[in-house]
Amino acid sequence: MERATILAGFGGQGLLFGGEVIAHAAMARGHDVLWIPSYGPEMRGGTASCTILCSDHPIGSPVVDRYHAAALLNQPSADRFLPRVAAGGIAVVDDQLVGEVAPPPGVRLLRVPCSALARVGGEERMTSIVAIGALAASIPEIDPQGVLAALLQVIDERHPGLREGNRQAFIAGMEAAAQAERRATLGEQVPA
Repeated sequence: MERATILAGFGGQGLLFGGEVIAHAAMARGHDVLWIPSYGPEMRGGTASCTILCSDHPIGSPVVDRYHAAALLNQPSADRFLPRVAAGGIAVVDDQLVGEVAPPPGVRLLRVPCSALARVGGEERMTSIVAIGALAASIPEIDPQGVLAALLQVIDERHPGLREGNRQAFIAGMEAAAQAERRATLGEQVPA
């Protein structure tokens, strides 16, 4: 098993940190992991992305043609990476920053208010944590409690004062994904 996940959006949304959390959660489960950040020279507001490869065997190449999961947190990222999500995969998009998009055949699209939920918590950089919560709740192979434990471990090492806000952002993402899944099941195309 080898799975590729991408988090993409604006700098300042916590994308690289979010990717690190996913990598730590995968390592805790015994997987080999590659964490590949990509960002422009801008500190905030520029484009940024992070690819995470997780595998139960040594990873032979960092080149990714198709993603199994994606959190696309702005329109340029959705335009660029949504077509590269593989059939059977999932894409979480920020419903306030990504307009109407058509997912590739066989890709489950969840519209989640990632940036709005992060702002409610007071920190826009937690946008990626909301998105990670949404992915964790929506991918059967992922243990949400394991991802949350990795998040809290990384936060405790760096910013213990942000522990509760990040925990709440993760849970808000899980809850928003569950709501979006219910609406998708009913055939509605309204934002979360």
